[in-house]
Amino acid sequence: MIEKAVLDALVNLPSDQAAVVCSLVRWKGSVPRKDYPVMIVLPDRSVGTIGGGQMEYDVIRAAREVLHTAQPQLRSFDLTNRDALAEGSLCGGTTEIVLEPLTDSGRREWQNLQAAWESEGWLWRTEVQRRPVSVRRQLLSAEEQSADLPTANRPLLREEPERLVLVEVLQSPPRFHLFGAGHVGRAVADLAAFIGLPAVVYDDREDLLTEERFPRARRVRLRYDRPLEDQVRIRNQDLILIATPGHTHDLALLRWTLRQAVSYVGLISSRRKWSILKAQLIREGYAPETVNRVHSPVGLDVQAETVPEIAVSIVAEVILHLRGKPDRRE
Repeated sequence: MIEKAVLDALVNLPSDQAAVVCSLVRWKGSVPRKDYPVMIVLPDRSVGTIGGGQMEYDVIRAAREVLHTAQPQLRSFDLTNRDALAEGSLCGGTTEIVLEPLTDSGRREWQNLQAAWESEGWLWRTEVQRRPVSVRRQLLSAEEQSADLPTANRPLLREEPERLVLVEVLQSPPRFHLFGAGHVGRAVADLAAFIGLPAVVYDDREDLLTEERFPRARRVRLRYDRPLEDQVRIRNQDLILIATPGHTHDLALLRWTLRQAVSYVGLISSRRKWSILKAQLIREGYAPETVNRVHSPVGLDVQAETVPEIAVSIVAEVILHLRGKPDRRE
């Protein structure tokens, strides 16, 4: 699926700007990226990445040819042959990438995707005809897709002799809700922006919620004497990190959070403090399996000590979660 930043750049290109859209539509074996990325190639630069390295260089070079011919191509890139090994491409897989000149109809397809980005229940279908090469993209409702439905982590690829059909879930990106605007919250917000994850920061200390400290996150002044549901909008795919100062509001936030069908909950805490909070929540009637949703101590164990290192460990755990990988907690 195309990344939101790349999509925004694509649909905002001037109407007379020549461009080639490079979409990975099939892969096998070990390749740099398996999430069906999209890259834009312009005469003087490229936007986005399909994996970097020699393969991406070859794709950009091929796309520049398509800029001149204006004819779409479906190209195979072999990362297993001797030439690839000689150039240092040791991935050992193969990819098929469609190189598509940006047309007026193509612009409209991408604009449709951008307009539906925040919606729910849509699928994004890419059909690539092999001979002659052509590309058609469209939005579908789940009801319009007769085959097995893809999931957020598992697109469906149907291979036929004359065409490839890739169907992906169109799901608005999760938001990372950070309760606590202290040092860790600030570092996590910066890293979240770096990986394209929208962040919302909440705190009752207005002096910390400044644009200077959080230039790429939305800031919300929180009132703990008011119902949280009146101040915070949580969706099922969203993520929560509780990092309040001095742990003053941790228990109240946990009580509220565990009543939400939220994707991920992280809590900055020592093991001892979490064991105390966990026991208290279970005494209050929260089911053990519900309480065990909380990642605490939060983050992958990378022996983090400094604030930036702690932020890296938290965001790394979030990435693992978003990729649908097994929980690494003990």
